[in-house]
Amino acid sequence: MRKDLGPSLKAVVGRAGRLIRWPRLITPWFRARRRARADLRWAIATIRSARAGKGAAEPRAIAKDTARLVKLGRVADADALLELAEQQGGDVWAVLRARRRLRGYVGTAAPDIIACAAQAMGADGGQGEQNPIVVRTQRVASGYGPGVDVVVRHHLADGRSMIRKTLRGPAPIEVLAYQSGLVDGRDRRWRAPQLYSLEKEGTRTWHLFLEDLGEISRLESPHEVVTAARALGEFNAAHLGEQTLATRFPWLVPPPPTHSTFSQPGYARRRLTGVVDDKIVTRVRRTLAVLHAHRGTLSKLYSALPVTVCHGDANTANMAIRDGVLVLIDWATCRLAPVGTDLAYLLGLSNRAVLDQPSLVRECLDAYRQEWPLLHARRRPSRRSSSATGIGASPTRSVGCSTASRQCRSPASTTRSVTRPSLLIRSRLASRLTSPGCATNPTPCCLTPRAMLAPISRPPRCERETSAADRFGQRRAAPGYRATEESAGTLPRHRGVSNE
Repeated sequence: MRKDLGPSLKAVVGRAGRLIRWPRLITPWFRARRRARADLRWAIATIRSARAGKGAAEPRAIAKDTARLVKLGRVADADALLELAEQQGGDVWAVLRARRRLRGYVGTAAPDIIACAAQAMGADGGQGEQNPIVVRTQRVASGYGPGVDVVVRHHLADGRSMIRKTLRGPAPIEVLAYQSGLVDGRDRRWRAPQLYSLEKEGTRTWHLFLEDLGEISRLESPHEVVTAARALGEFNAAHLGEQTLATRFPWLVPPPPTHSTFSQPGYARRRLTGVVDDKIVTRVRRTLAVLHAHRGTLSKLYSALPVTVCHGDANTANMAIRDGVLVLIDWATCRLAPVGTDLAYLLGLSNRAVLDQPSLVRECLDAYRQEWPLLHARRRPSRRSSSATGIGASPTRSVGCSTASRQCRSPASTTRSVTRPSLLIRSRLASRLTSPGCATNPTPCCLTPRAMLAPISRPPRCERETSAADRFGQRRAAPGYRATEESAGTLPRHRGVSNE
């Protein structure tokens, strides 16, 4: 038995060895076939790109081929294909979205540009291929704004790091914002990330080499949210009332608003149906219906606010607090907007701290207006009237209402007739920051430095200065007034006013 078992075991082992060697023999054939398929996809995609460049302006025809090239491991060919599509008239934003899906894509930048940025940062060493100045390049996992190609972190040889943000376009807004100096907030409560170098490569590629802030987490604690609101108030008040911003910086003027599906009440209902409880869907539907019914009133109140320079996307994901200073990142949406827009983004976009503590809204409003009188007290008073361009009147025109204007009682604001929508942040901000001006002073009283220094719960000065005697006189002069013994005995006494 043992003699017969030996040859059979040898035969089994020999067959197993041949079976193991068989995949090794056919693997090169599969690799060659896979390479041939990739080359074929490359050729087909190039032909489609040429056709799309002649007819359509969007490279949708090569999207599938690009994805297959990435799946086959030809990431460099996929990147070159997208570059070809962009050169042949493809849509810039479609190309950018396709590039972001590329696995391991970190963009391209000339070595001399990176070296100049590292030297501007103060890095040492890094000369030649044997001693590179950049040790490792890591893609930053974060959201991208319009025109952003890629955001990467360069780890330098001396142990430090810097952020490279590559933008595509003729003149990105973030580049113009850094060049204008409007985002230079040194020695203030806010600032932008430090810019080490700004380089242009080609005709449509810009490289921003910025300060590395490390890991950025959302602001969730109430103290951080109030600190951010105070810093945003200082930033928005720095250019409040300037009437030459639109002419000096035309890129700040936003394009006219377009129709958006998100603004329709049925959008949220369709997205929530089947996801959350039906009671929540019904409650959201009723709330949105009330808000949509008062949309015109709220839009008028929002448009009546004075205009200033705003960040445009001041949510908690675009903020970081370093050494007690608010650092605002991603300036791609910087524009002229009504004052309070940044605060509305801070408090209204999924802010967990506000949801847990609703009274935090009032604290943020107080902190937002805290620095306004101090900033405008340093300016020289402007005698210009309100401009017709919509920039808004200068808030330093007068300190308070005149004596004659104190006697007039301003009509009640239209926001007080709105019940539920006034709970919104923007409508609440509009009701606090706007007040009808007096006859002799067209500047709203609550936008003057002294009125802004007052607490929010107090009414504007022109209403506050009306004495109780004047109010009683107006009440007696009203038609249908009839004094009774109970009302006569409870009226307050003032100098020169008798209750008889």
